[in-house]
Amino acid sequence: VLANDLNPKAVEYLEKNVLCNNVADKVVVANMDGRDFIQQCVGAGAKGSSLPHHIVLNLPELSVELLLPAVRGAFCPCLWHRRSMPLVHLYTFSRHEDPEREVRERVAAALEVPEEWLEDFDTRRVGTHYLPKPSGDGRSGK
Repeated sequence: VLANDLNPKAVEYLEKNVLCNNVADKVVVANMDGRDFIQQCVGAGAKGSSLPHHIVLNLPELSVELLLPAVRGAFCPCLWHRRSMPLVHLYTFSRHEDPEREVRERVAAALEVPEEWLEDFDTRRVGTHYLPKPSGDGRSGK
């Protein structure tokens, strides 16, 4: 498991959890920008190093537009030589009346691929009280 967080305090607790759960030999913890972390992991995998089977982008407000472009172009089958490519899980918010369609469009745009290339696309609705309140500038606010 390759784990990363930009927040040093979150990394501190992640490292404590790794030790408490006796998985230090299975988890590598990093404290860096998520985009750099993703590019480093994907780049290593494309060059033959081991690569995780799953990449989880758990920054709901920014995962599509900020983090997902970091994997753009990295999953070309010609680079992987018949190895399984990782499954990317991302969490995001949508206020659209058809959230699956809207998120699918955003993901395709972020990756610069046709929507048809997106596989295993699944969405789940949660209560609107989890959604950030919109701010006046078009971005979500806290």
